[in-house]
Amino acid sequence: MNNSLNPLGSTTIQKYLDQGEEKGKKEKAREFVVKLLKRGKPLDEIIEDTDFSEKKIKKIAKEHGIELKHN
Repeated sequence: MNNSLNPLGSTTIQKYLDQGEEKGKKEKAREFVVKLLKRGKPLDEIIEDTDFSEKKIKKIAKEHGIELKHN
């Protein structure tokens, strides 16, 4: 008889925890991009600082109504 309190198995729970952690990291990275955009940091510097693509940064800027600055 299995006395485990976790019917899903520890690997399944760890998978969901990892997914949540990854989602949290991505959200923090997006928040960082927004801060840089609001501070008027140039697009090429944001790309360098975050490793986000130009397309992704432009999308985030548009979502937040922020005008991009170019060097």
